Amino acid sequence: MRQKEGRQQRLAEEREAFKRRKRNRSIKRWGVLLAIFAVALTIFWFLNRDDGDDSSNEAIETVTTADNTETSEPDADPTTTGTSTDPTGTSTDPTDTSTDPTDLESENPNTPTTQEEEIMPANYTTYTAADYGTTACPEEGSDRQLSFGDSFQNCLEPGTVYTAVMDTSLGTVRIELDTENTPGTSNNFISLSRARYYDDTLLHRTATDIGIIQGGSPHTNSASDPGPGYTIKDEGTGFTYRPGQIVMARTRGPDSSGAQFFFAVNSNTALLDSQGVYVVFGQVTEGLDVLEAVLASHKDIPSSGLGGAPDPDVTVRSVTIETAS
Repeated sequence: MRQKEGRQQRLAEEREAFKRRKRNRSIKRWGVLLAIFAVALTIFWFLNRDDGDDSSNEAIETVTTADNTETSEPDADPTTTGTSTDPTGTSTDPTDTSTDPTDLESENPNTPTTQEEEIMPANYTTYTAADYGTTACPEEGSDRQLSFGDSFQNCLEPGTVYTAVMDTSLGTVRIELDTENTPGTSNNFISLSRARYYDDTLLHRTATDIGIIQGGSPHTNSASDPGPGYTIKDEGTGFTYRPGQIVMARTRGPDSSGAQFFFAVNSNTALLDSQGVYVVFGQVTEGLDVLEAVLASHKDIPSSGLGGAPDPDVTVRSVTIETAS
């Protein structure tokens, strides 16, 4: 409990520090803008002051020609580049496009205005003992199981680093799981992997407009998969999405994640920042090039309402869990 309280206090301090730095940057920017305005006003006054000699203004005139027409075009809006729906966990209607993740709020505080600007830390929610389920922890190499009566017990060993090794038909992807900030979500993915839930499944969805690859549907190999038989608690909000992250899919309702996941492959996934409800629970440490190849094989399937899929199919042969102290 002391570790959790310390982590929450540290995150709160980081968020407060982020806000202070943002305020300071804003003050500096306004100061620079005011200084530039003052200089411009001074120059304008100097060039147009009346010195009593009207001859200095005789040659001043506006010259336009028939070819000198103004063609001001509106800036391209990156928030209207696609129509894919949000990544879903167990959706009853995968074609529902009523919540478009590309419809961003212009004042979204989690979206950086430049690549160098800091990203506000997520607001993590502490996972308690009561949030875990009653299903026993599976061992590596267990018989395959696809349905469960409840979510898993806490199967994590303190001080252990967990790495998921995903063997796909296009290559290997290694993912370091964030058991410190998202222990419940990581525990769920580790347990499902050890139960061989993800073995021989397809990466069934690609969406190039938001830069994602989605998988984790052994029953149907689609976004409408019924899932493992339970859902888990969300572990925070305010997430931002950057290349190489593994993220839980979900429906629009809270605490609706089960087993489906998606990879953030490129900068387009930042279009989901305005939602921020999909829990990031790990980072790819090897194989981002494999994911880029999967996304590059995308084929549009307009009837799906979710973008498309790899062509040819990409199979997750297995997901194994490696541990280190």
